[in-house]
Amino acid sequence: CSRVQLGGIPDLRRVGDGIQAPIQVWFSDINEGDPIVLPDVAVPKGDRMEGARVYIWWTGTNEIDRAVIILSRDLLPEEMGSVMLEELTQSLGFLTDLEGTAYAETSIFSETSNAVTRLTGQDRMALRRHYPR
Repeated sequence: CSRVQLGGIPDLRRVGDGIQAPIQVWFSDINEGDPIVLPDVAVPKGDRMEGARVYIWWTGTNEIDRAVIILSRDLLPEEMGSVMLEELTQSLGFLTDLEGTAYAETSIFSETSNAVTRLTGQDRMALRRHYPR
């Protein structure tokens, strides 16, 4: 599809060949635990695949220039919406995951759960405070 609605992100679009998207998403054939090696993606040597990984690059003025999201082949279809929303949110500079059962059902940043599929509560507030209209 050329346009999708994903967890409250209204305008995620596929770009044509040869166009450099500011956020690239790679649906890889890399298994969890394997080294990350992809053509045209410079990742730190020795990094290993998790369910998904996000990398961001900064400009000289500390603004995010671009991001790459890599999804492993082991990611289950029922986890895709939550994981993709988490990685997209993290590509905006929110790189810290949250540990603890209090976040499992309430935050996209939960380290132990993929239950959240919409930005609500403190997640939404954090984004609005960092990126006001």
